[in-house]
Amino acid sequence: MWHDRSTAASGERQPVPTSCLYQLESSPDFQCPHAAENDSYCVFHKPKSTKTEIDSAEIAHRRYLRKLNQRFQDRVLQLIREQELNESVASCDLRGFHFGDLLVYDQTFTKPVDLTDARFTGDARFQNVVFERKLEFAFASFDHQLTFQGCVVEDDLGMESCAFRGPVMFASSKFKGANFSGARFEGTTYFTNCDFEAYVIFDRVGFGEKSKVQFSCVEGSRPSFRKEISFCDLRLSEGCTVTLEKVSLSKARFLDTNVEVFDFRDVVWAQRPRSWRTLFLGKRCLWDEIRPLNTIPLRIGGLDYEKTAENYRQLVLNHERKRDFEAAEEFHLGEMEMLRKKRGEGAKRFGKLMKEWLNAYGLYRLLSVYGTSYWWAIGVLGLLVLLFGLVFMWSGFWVVEGDGSRRIIMYVLSCEPARWAVGSASWFRDLAEAVVFSISPLTLQRGRFYEPNGLLTRFLYSVATLFLAAQLALVLLAIRRRFKR
Repeated sequence: MWHDRSTAASGERQPVPTSCLYQLESSPDFQCPHAAENDSYCVFHKPKSTKTEIDSAEIAHRRYLRKLNQRFQDRVLQLIREQELNESVASCDLRGFHFGDLLVYDQTFTKPVDLTDARFTGDARFQNVVFERKLEFAFASFDHQLTFQGCVVEDDLGMESCAFRGPVMFASSKFKGANFSGARFEGTTYFTNCDFEAYVIFDRVGFGEKSKVQFSCVEGSRPSFRKEISFCDLRLSEGCTVTLEKVSLSKARFLDTNVEVFDFRDVVWAQRPRSWRTLFLGKRCLWDEIRPLNTIPLRIGGLDYEKTAENYRQLVLNHERKRDFEAAEEFHLGEMEMLRKKRGEGAKRFGKLMKEWLNAYGLYRLLSVYGTSYWWAIGVLGLLVLLFGLVFMWSGFWVVEGDGSRRIIMYVLSCEPARWAVGSASWFRDLAEAVVFSISPLTLQRGRFYEPNGLLTRFLYSVATLFLAAQLALVLLAIRRRFKR
């Protein structure tokens, strides 16, 4: 395979280039250091027979092709060992290599391994392999199965813009960080019991129509993602499925990704910090709400309220479809919070605070926690009744007694002790009358037991009727929302 030389029809030997002419697409300045063979390529860059071609060949030829593939594997491993032992070589340079089957077991690589633009026409399997430095597969293509079983990559794993046309299995392996941005998955993909210690990037990853992707951990194992994981701008084809089961998404980002079609199973979400500002807002939230998008490597930016609200909206629909109404309600709260905070976008300090709260969303939260808490809404209703009762004690109103006589209740604010001629018992009794006067328009009574005193009280009575009716509607809406779910 490595020593054949092409011969012309006349039998004359043709000139063969002394160096390989392979061009690396991702690096135009690349120069292969290996000697060329009869087709202008070295043995490492020469295209290999595909797995389909080998399996469909006649028995004798099939054995021959498999023998050549095994000899090629041995030569690759020999080259790696030579580069490992050569102190003048900084990394194991396997860029652009064309592999058939590649099976690596129980090996340790102490130098970075660079497989940029590599082509795998057969199965690639790494089992119980330790990579002490970076492992780079950028722009590589895998025509058949790729397997990482029990491997350890102590540095970063680079899988940018890779093409996975066959099944992919990452099982019981440990990685520092991983970058799959721009990759394309066409088949079944499993990340099972994998441990990522640093950042993981799946931005702009594409999934084919028949692809099935699952991230899962067994019960009691460590979370898959210890640091930030980015699923931003995923390209999901119709028919593909993405499942996340028993993994930690406490630092996951989903901007520009439709998470409505995801299947979340017993995952751990980010926890909203507890304070008076987040009272009644629920615990579950998205990492984008807690930490702006400016800390994960290779990405910069800030909190995008609109896109985060869109993710919350998709999660609401996702969990409502599964009848997980508790989670759906907490994500609904997150959506409303993002829309409220968006009103203060671009403002500074006090102006930002004012714009965030002085809007319809801010009022909706203050009155009923976005229609989700009927207890809070009832409390606000009681507070409004008490407040208007105190106002009516100041503006004055008439109490119509049972015999038809009337008496006025009207208090004057004064700092003079002599003006305080009413005892506490009488004051509280008058306050009770004022409270009943406040809620009288809501009771739809035919009889009139109270009458406003003057134009000011009539105006305040109309305002009270409007506010209390609106708040009562919010109470009923919150109760309906709760029992409907």
